Amino acid sequence: MRVLLVPAVLLFLAVAAQADPVVRLTSGSETKSVTDNGIGDLSSDAGVISVAGSVGGFFFNMTLAFTKPFLGSSTEGTMHLTQVSLSGGGGAITIEFTDTDFIAAGPNLSFDAAIGGLTMGTVSYDLKVDPGNSEFGGSVVTSLGPSGPGAFSDAASTFVSGLTTFSMTMVVTIDHPSWGITSFDADAKDPIAPIPEPAGLALLCGACGIVLLRRRRA
Repeated sequence: MRVLLVPAVLLFLAVAAQADPVVRLTSGSETKSVTDNGIGDLSSDAGVISVAGSVGGFFFNMTLAFTKPFLGSSTEGTMHLTQVSLSGGGGAITIEFTDTDFIAAGPNLSFDAAIGGLTMGTVSYDLKVDPGNSEFGGSVVTSLGPSGPGAFSDAASTFVSGLTTFSMTMVVTIDHPSWGITSFDADAKDPIAPIPEPAGLALLCGACGIVLLRRRRA
């Protein structure tokens, strides 16, 4: 019986170690976490997380997050985040997107971060890499911003060595001095890999958000 239990335990541990992608939104004392294909995910596709709703003082949020297997692979890590957020007053919201089990394709990896959009406040973006392969773990390897107000675009690359299996976490913070709207597209890539162009999604969601804001202020 003991011999039969050992493979079963090892299989359980291997499955448990493979964490699913997670989106986490935090504003004030309120936090909303949504796991890929979990409660609150509006998309049924593996590697795509779609979240809508209010968090803290941000009464409208639309989040679209893409990662493997829908975008990229374990050896060609590519993550994309599209966000639209509207607030009824001043405040900040942090959007985090994490995924684990990326595999280093070589001894030196180039991590590319890019972000662009439109804001009525400021936007900051940190890319974290964790050699321990934990959700939301690791240290910041690239920082962009704060950018805004107005249209903004920023990008940077950095090399990291000594990785085997690792996680990546995108951390974007929106800060509104008063009521406002922000929309952006952000990328994290290892190594350089082509990605689809979802900017139209942000523009569409932004237009919907402006309509909602006008109705709310009316």
